[in-house]
Amino acid sequence: MNNNIIQNQKCKTVFCHKIYVKKENLTNNGYFDLKKIPSLRIIDNNILKKIRDEYNKTHKEIALIANVPIRTEIGWESYKKAFSFDKLLLICNRLGLKEKKIYELIKNSEFTFGNHHGKNLLRVAF
Repeated sequence: MNNNIIQNQKCKTVFCHKIYVKKENLTNNGYFDLKKIPSLRIIDNNILKKIRDEYNKTHKEIALIANVPIRTEIGWESYKKAFSFDKLLLICNRLGLKEKKIYELIKNSEFTFGNHHGKNLLRVAF
């Protein structure tokens, strides 16, 4: 046990624990701050298409916002390639998406981490 995990006295098994997340690891709206995970990458689960449709943007416009070649943006969206979470935040922030909307878009998304393309796959549910 450490100071982040406190055993629940009402539990009768070792699997029952309360976990407290330090406040500095949460966003202002109480979401776990994913920006704090180094090299976090997200696999597009129609997120970019939803953004493009809602904001009436083309592949080229999203690529310009993200500062990547158009074929890179198309690869993220069409071939479900992992791209940096920072790029998603950049796109969302430049389009004025609120934090709550961003976290709704990434609900049940798959993430990877590191400077690779798909290894270390995680499934994160919010």
